[in-house]
Amino acid sequence: MASAALETLLSRAGRVRDTHTAGIDAVRGRTDLVDAARVARIAKIHLDGSTKMRELRLAFHDELASRAEAAERTAFSPSGIRENPAAAAAWRHAVTVAADLTHIDAATAALARANRDGDESMAVAIGAHAADMAHGPGGERWGELVDAFTSTRPHRAAAVEVLVEVARDRSSLAASPFALGLPTPLELGHNTTPDRLESLASASP
Repeated sequence: MASAALETLLSRAGRVRDTHTAGIDAVRGRTDLVDAARVARIAKIHLDGSTKMRELRLAFHDELASRAEAAERTAFSPSGIRENPAAAAAWRHAVTVAADLTHIDAATAALARANRDGDESMAVAIGAHAADMAHGPGGERWGELVDAFTSTRPHRAAAVEVLVEVARDRSSLAASPFALGLPTPLELGHNTTPDRLESLASASP
């Protein structure tokens, strides 16, 4: 299921595509143009549309990166370590310990101990480590550990949902490379590099 942000992106891309198609059809319908002028105008329309699509894609990837960075900070960063040297030292120790938890059962037990002891730095470090491990072999069980970590921490759970949504949007775009692309007009042939389009379009009045 696409996020609202992805649906907005695809809607904008659809409008760019519709404008591109309408513009090219209009040029094709003109009988007053010689072939060279027709190709030049089509090249300009295609270049403009491709530029807009590229701008949409780059802006969306920047937005995803910004959302992911903020969400990861909320989900897996400790509180108060800048103001408290002891807390900063505890966090560094917790990160070192968590990194050594390569077996899911040991990590699950360690999270349970941290929750029982009220050791939030250790719990957060284990949650962050589990999120990293969830992308590798046996990722499903590590994902369940992330769920266990966030189950009693609603604000962190909401941030993890954002991370899941961002990952889903990235996968959706990767699986549909033409969603932010434009069909190449036949008049332009196979060589549609930006330099060639610029050259062709420059002849358009």
